[in-house]
Amino acid sequence: MGICNIVAYVLDWHYGIEGKSKGILQHDQVIAEFEALPEENRMALSTGVFADVLKATQEAVILPPWVTLAVRPRPGVWEYIRVKSTPCR
Repeated sequence: MGICNIVAYVLDWHYGIEGKSKGILQHDQVIAEFEALPEENRMALSTGVFADVLKATQEAVILPPWVTLAVRPRPGVWEYIRVKSTPCR
């Protein structure tokens, strides 16, 4: 799977949650939004690194065009990922 395809899936996920009224999603809400993706997209992402990051995400902050993930891969370790949603060309 090419990087543009992965970015397209992530953007599809982002645009799906961007329309939500809350700018902050907790872990269970992030997982619910991921599970609401079309089956094809969800299956393509469910076995890779993105799935690992998503499982460790404690919250997502959506301030278009940015999505910031607060990731806790193990106790006492926090990492932050900020993604700008711009379409692939």
